[in-house]
Amino acid sequence: MLPLFDLGPPRQVSCTICIDVDGTAWGIVDPRIRPYTTGNAVDDIAITIEIINSVRGGTTAESWLISDAAYATVVQVVKWMDETYNGFAIDRNHIRTHRDYNPATLCPGALSVERVITMSS
Repeated sequence: MLPLFDLGPPRQVSCTICIDVDGTAWGIVDPRIRPYTTGNAVDDIAITIEIINSVRGGTTAESWLISDAAYATVVQVVKWMDETYNGFAIDRNHIRTHRDYNPATLCPGALSVERVITMSS
């Protein structure tokens, strides 16, 4: 057996949900537990999503593309959050990106929050 999850002491995990290029979503961290995505205090109240880019590489965020299937799943997750968490609003104040907290990062690539909001409304 491979020791894939034998990581020793508890570690800070990056995301709540991971979405692949084909739109498959995996729950990584229970939403009731703090993820460590931004390294910012906002993680205390965040449900975070990592999206696998459909095209990787380049030196600009726009060169790290997001597939339509991944967008569709992000929309499903946002709608689930809206239904599950009282007070969650589908707007730019509640849907934030890693770049909002760390302007130097290319993450989340070419993701358009405005597109996610429009598709979720």
